[in-house]
Amino acid sequence: MRILQICYAYPPSFSGYGKQLDTINKELVANNNETHISVLTAFDGNYHKENIQKNISVFSFFNKERTFYKSTTLVAYLFSILVIFRFFKEFYSADVVHVVKAGAEAAVAVLLCKIFNKPVIVKVVQNDIVSKDEDVYIGVITTFKNKIITQWADRIIAISHQIEKNIKTHGVQKIRISNIPNSINTNRFTPSTKQKKDFGEEIKFLYIGSITKRKGVYDLLQAIKELNIDTNATFIFVGPNYNEIKDFESHIETIDQSNSMISAKYIPYTSTPEKILQEVDFLILPSYSEGMPNVVLESFSSAVPTILSDIPVHCELANDNYTRLYELGNVLSLRKVLEVIIDNPDELSARKQFARDYVIINHDVSLIASLYNDLYKEL
Repeated sequence: MRILQICYAYPPSFSGYGKQLDTINKELVANNNETHISVLTAFDGNYHKENIQKNISVFSFFNKERTFYKSTTLVAYLFSILVIFRFFKEFYSADVVHVVKAGAEAAVAVLLCKIFNKPVIVKVVQNDIVSKDEDVYIGVITTFKNKIITQWADRIIAISHQIEKNIKTHGVQKIRISNIPNSINTNRFTPSTKQKKDFGEEIKFLYIGSITKRKGVYDLLQAIKELNIDTNATFIFVGPNYNEIKDFESHIETIDQSNSMISAKYIPYTSTPEKILQEVDFLILPSYSEGMPNVVLESFSSAVPTILSDIPVHCELANDNYTRLYELGNVLSLRKVLEVIIDNPDELSARKQFARDYVIINHDVSLIASLYNDLYKEL
């Protein structure tokens, strides 16, 4: 079985859906020597040439990494056009075409697949297809793109209940929607083996993700600055800085120097998030929108409790045993949740093993990879 995948940002570029696809692909080829996967992606050509994986071929249009390109919108549309030319080279040998992210490249792929009678899957990874019920102007091009995807894709993958609801408002029948959530390699993301920590010494919080407005990073910075606490707290930020938060690193420096009880540090990149998660006590994700955030599932798998904004997918994942929600965009609400946790961390940490149990049952990579394998075979 030969699968052609189109994924705008595929590892090592920092991308949740790219990381997710990489995790699934490795599991698929590890368990089936007869499956070969070709991935068309935009970035990191030099990396992909040097890091060849058995039964996975990666073709990149640009050799440099994603952060090198300033106009990401222009690159995205250029990628959609270039897909047409590269698409034909891999097209005829593919049994199934799978597009990860419902961008312009998905519309191009769906059209070509309909012309040449190839089965095509589109995975919706975030708010790529907004609900028709929402009073939001999305433009003529986006409307046309969404119409092509929702009417002509053989199967649309929804990774959350909210995404499924959005897709259904476009008239897509349930039979064409596959509910496949994101996966986690639970053998990679494991709890710390260190002895139980004394929270009286220090509490460590982690934000991991791109440094952007959509991720709510500015709200988190403001909440930290306003904290009133009597316990040492460290806030670690990990992820690429796309320069959407003005003077981000200056904010980190100000936090680190202005309050003796609070320290902050920034790490631009890590290839081992599992190790960082084992070193912290709580994860914070203040996002304004998410599809199904990998980092939350990784945190659960590592038995690290989480503080989350109350967007729909976070509410879907939340459990009182190991998560706390705060009102989206409300700095005061976030600050109060942080202060309550810092004042009594054991309340949220005591049942954190339940978080790992949840991931093992619902999101383990072996389970999710089998769902993809079944879908590929069906089509």
